[in-house]
Amino acid sequence: MKISHIFMKLMLSPCHVVIDSGTESVVFGAWVNLKEGEKDIRTIISNKNTGCDPSSDRYGYTLYINAWQTNDLKIYLEWGGGSSGCHKLSSGSKIALNTWTHIGFVLTPIR
Repeated sequence: MKISHIFMKLMLSPCHVVIDSGTESVVFGAWVNLKEGEKDIRTIISNKNTGCDPSSDRYGYTLYINAWQTNDLKIYLEWGGGSSGCHKLSSGSKIALNTWTHIGFVLTPIR
């Protein structure tokens, strides 16, 4: 069994990222095993609507693999706040196919 690990940590300036009420930060982890031929965005977890306008239904976060209409195998963390619905961070490295990979992120708003 092949195993790898990718983790993102992000400190956010004051913004309107929606996390569970009463929580200071969000920590998330998952094991994924991407098969060959899986194209386009593969959402892992999300609490926001898609799109980039700054409306309140785009406040929140989304963790996914593959940019829109691609098979780039990178991990993306996208979040929305008051000025934009799609700030984005990419893993830079690709996920290996047919390999269990532990991915995760920490969102910590700066107060």
